[in-house]
Amino acid sequence: MPVRKAVRHGFYSREVPITAKLPDPLRAAHLARYFQSMAEASLALAERLDAWAGERNGQISGAISSLTRLAAELEQFSAALNADALRPSALSNLPAEDVERLIAQQRRALELALSRIALTSSALLSGEPLRADGSGISVYQQLATLMRRSKSIAQALATNLYWQRHSQDAYEDDLAARLYAALSESEDSQTP
Repeated sequence: MPVRKAVRHGFYSREVPITAKLPDPLRAAHLARYFQSMAEASLALAERLDAWAGERNGQISGAISSLTRLAAELEQFSAALNADALRPSALSNLPAEDVERLIAQQRRALELALSRIALTSSALLSGEPLRADGSGISVYQQLATLMRRSKSIAQALATNLYWQRHSQDAYEDDLAARLYAALSESEDSQTP
């Protein structure tokens, strides 16, 4: 059964199922696919709103511009994730267990955000872009805010995943070096 959390969402309030379950083990390339899809959805929403709104007010024009810019930002972010280019400026001095706990929290927050984004984007793309009276543009603004928030979460998550992988690699290298040294010492002691 999918986990459900009550959230308020644009035109309506309902329970949102956590449908965007991130893979485990998680890699930056996995996140890249979500944000590439999000960029495409953002651009599709801007184009649909543009086609629907014959006479525009400043708010509608602003939403179209914002969604178009956001699509470009998310596209660049996806490319950076794909290249595994999001790395911490300095390695964390937190214990490994604390970093693991932080990663788990960020995963849950991102899964909920991605699920909400998918639900809202789908509703806007399959229904009327705005209410009959032309109102409801605030939903697009809320959605753009949520997309940017999810990008911030993913950025922090990607850097923590990099730290975790780097830390694990360093541990394995150290362990291999110790084993090699122990074997060499054992062979030396057996040499007549």
